[in-house]
Amino acid sequence: MKRLVPALVLSLGALLPCLAWDNHSQISYMALGKEAWATRQVTAEPLEDFLLLEKAGLAALLGKLEAAAIRDIPAYPPCPPALLLKADASDEGIKEDFFHALRINPAMPMPLYVQLQAGASRDSRPELPVLAADPYDNHVPNGPFKSLRAGQSVSALEIVASASDEPDYGMDIGLFEDNKSPVAALYGFGKQAFGNPALPYGSQAPFHMALVHEDPLLRMAAPLTKVSLSDWRFRLYSGLSRYAFTAGHDYWGWRFAGWALHYAQDMGQPWHASLFPGRPAWSILGLFVAGSQDDRDRALVLLSNRHLLLEDYLYGAMEDWRGQDSASVLYEALQGKGAPKTVYRAGFLYDLVSWRAYKAGRGINAALVSTFPALYTSDPSYDYGVENTPARRSYDPWKALHSAQPELALGFDKLTAPLFAAVGAESRAYMAWADLHSGVEPLRRRPFDLRGLGYLAGLALLVLGIVLLVLRKTRQPRAGKR
Repeated sequence: MKRLVPALVLSLGALLPCLAWDNHSQISYMALGKEAWATRQVTAEPLEDFLLLEKAGLAALLGKLEAAAIRDIPAYPPCPPALLLKADASDEGIKEDFFHALRINPAMPMPLYVQLQAGASRDSRPELPVLAADPYDNHVPNGPFKSLRAGQSVSALEIVASASDEPDYGMDIGLFEDNKSPVAALYGFGKQAFGNPALPYGSQAPFHMALVHEDPLLRMAAPLTKVSLSDWRFRLYSGLSRYAFTAGHDYWGWRFAGWALHYAQDMGQPWHASLFPGRPAWSILGLFVAGSQDDRDRALVLLSNRHLLLEDYLYGAMEDWRGQDSASVLYEALQGKGAPKTVYRAGFLYDLVSWRAYKAGRGINAALVSTFPALYTSDPSYDYGVENTPARRSYDPWKALHSAQPELALGFDKLTAPLFAAVGAESRAYMAWADLHSGVEPLRRRPFDLRGLGYLAGLALLVLGIVLLVLRKTRQPRAGKR
């Protein structure tokens, strides 16, 4: 069993740098475009202006959020006291001080910009180079980016949709002490619990994944499944959003809410809420305890391939969006058709969002295998992330399936539509709460997991059986005696 923890660490490293969704902005545009608040116009405000006006209030707020995180979030690494924002912080360097207090990548430029919705009409605003928003040039497939001027009017929807993609531009890169970055030893996060610390985007893993619903056997065998900073980021940016709205900085109220929304949408992706979607706990344990390195390598390639194939397919759906009937099943799901009843409440990120995604993983994993060519889902000699990169792309799952097998494509769309329906409903529920500018959260309702009770019942029966067997043997008369 001692082999399991390091093996799982390496396995999670193999999953990254995959992002949960290639296209958060388009998900947000489609899911939120009809909300009452979406058309509100607010004034673009540079980050430094907001910070200089509100640094004392922000210092108090971040102190309260830090105390709450220490109290409420398991395995939370406290912020080093020297990094906490001070009410009397110098005006010079206020942006860096703020980034250090949030413990995000200080290289983030934070320009005033928006990302346009796919298929949007011509826009006269000047284009913004990718590097001006994403310093790592992650080849963002969305866009184009449009630059805003300070004081320019912009809709709340454009702010939220654009900001919901922003944490994937490097905000959570290089923050652990075993990463190679200027803040690696500064932020107090310790060594990276999972994900590959040698890969730039691998260091995002503990912020953008949460394995909190894994089988109790796995959670006992691999404590790293209890480590996740997604909920902390979600609470942090939600608190900043409420503060900004209350203080009259609506632009930053919406932008911070978009950042928080990113983590909620990440948790709605089954491959970010589960270690091996569709694979039972006993099989995972067997793979890492008794399986060979070749067995593990093959399993990880298949896991990664299915993860990437699903994201690629759904990204293709959004990229293709022009209102065609052939894709309406997924668009209607994002916009609310078949959406589950969803209300924001305390514990929202893990108790509701990731729980739904975790449960959906098995069915979607099976559907990928039965729908797409075996080369992309069941052949460990083919690495989708290496062989089908944008530079050498040979297979577009969305276009290929819809052109060659439209009936099969429609069936897969209908099967995955509940996933999009849930993400859309969760996005609307969170933003409806954020729009109220209220810090009051409804009561928490935790999902009830019967697996632990099942294991305890099985163990109790086993012990009872052993006791009865021992009692039976002790009561049997010895041979030759009456």
